[in-house]
Parts: sequence; C-alpha cells; structure tokens
Amino acid sequence: MLSGGPSLPYRGRTEKRFEKFIVRPAIDRHKHPSTTTRPHSGTGLFLTSLLGGVGHARRMGELLFIGLGLHDDTDIPLRSLDAARASDRLFLDTYTSILPGLDRTRLAAAVGRPVEPAGRPDVEGGEAILEAASRGRAALLVPGDPMTATTHLDLRLRAHARGIPTRVFHAASILTAAAGVLGLHAYKFGPAVTIPRPQRSYRPSSPYERLAENRSRGQHTLALLDTGEGTDPLPAAEALRFLLSLCR
Repeated sequence: MLSGGPSLPYRGRTEKRFEKFIVRPAIDRHKHPSTTTRPHSGTGLFLTSLLGGVGHARRMGELLFIGLGLHDDTDIPLRSLDAARASDRLFLDTYTSILPGLDRTRLAAAVGRPVEPAGRPDVEGGEAILEAASRGRAALLVPGDPMTATTHLDLRLRAHARGIPTRVFHAASILTAAAGVLGLHAYKFGPAVTIPRPQRSYRPSSPYERLAENRSRGQHTLALLDTGEGTDPLPAAEALRFLLSLCR
C-alpha cells in the first residue's frame, strides 16, 4: 500500500503560517472550479473557495497545482487538462511521486506545450517555478492529488509570501483509492507512514513505531515508499526487510 500525508503537527504549523493571509472567495464562476486562494496582507482565517477562479484587480502571475491522478496521462480530470492547456509554462513533479504509466511525450501532446521535468531541487527549491509564476501562469503537474505532499504546501506558502495567487485542481489520490481497491474501510486507517530507502547512516525507526501504534489500536497503515526521485523507487520487498530489521 503506497501513500502518505502530512502529519497532524505539520498541519497545525501550516495553519498558523496561513494566518498571515486573508483568502477571499472567488467571484469569477466562468473559470475552472478549483480550490482558489488570493493572498492579502493582514490577519485572518484561511478560507477556500470551490466556486471558481480568481478575478484580479491587477495583472499578475499565477501558480496552479494540478493533480494528474493515479496511473498515466489519461487519468487527468478534464478541468485540470483545460487549466494546463491555458498555462504559459508547465512543470512536471518527478520527485514526490510517480505515475507508472506516464508517457511524457503523450502528455505534452495532450496539453499542447512542452512539459519540463522538475526533480527534487526544482520542487523543494522552487525558484524557477515561482519566477515563472510571477511572470505568467505557471502550473506544477503533480502525480495523485497536489496537496498531499508537504513539499507542495510549502511551495504554495512561499508563493503567497511573494504575492502570487494560487489555484489547486484536485485529482484521484492513492489516499482514497487504496482502501477501496483492498476492500478496507477508509475510516479504519491510522496515520500514514513513509518508508525511506535505508542507508548506513540513516535508518529511522519512526515508520515501524507508527505502524506498531496503529496496529495496537486495530487500525490499518498506509505506507509511502521512497520514489528514488522517479527513477529508482524502493521495492516493496526491500521496504519490508527494512521494517523487519527494526524489530530485531
């Protein structure tokens, strides 16, 4: 079972950081329905709108987070596809997750423009993405749902700190699909875990500890495996051997 999500402590920190902005509901319902935010100086609550895009008082850039779904380029929702086609520059996240059946050439043909791969330095650093978003409409194409990884939450916060509006286009995620595929009940899952590629100097015990805690409460555990930056994902058998080594 592969997936994961931000822990409760991280969400708490995220909410506090978002208190620096007031986010107002969208007013233009002719744009693609999405989660829309507009940064605004001051204090207030973080609000989201599912009604449409943002109408801006002045011309500015925009950063879109577009989910691609679970398997390949045919999983992308139609509204997300339209949003990608309307973007000036497209980045494909190859770091936080992978689409096993993705054909990058076919994806570029579907959106009608080049798709630039964005690895770990590009997504975590984010400078090229934010610079493109400050000059026009930039989009980060993300496997699964775009707001699952804490990396994307951080990038969105930095966009708001620079006055760049953002919109989120959700898509299918393994967080919801795994339970249905396995015939399990979604409400019976405890906190997810991430299993990193074990190294001589890095063998964290937290994945095993979290799994044991969930089991003691009678809960299932959803585990996200190291993606190897999209080129060398951690095999499930190796992840299991690593977990077994922690309980010896």
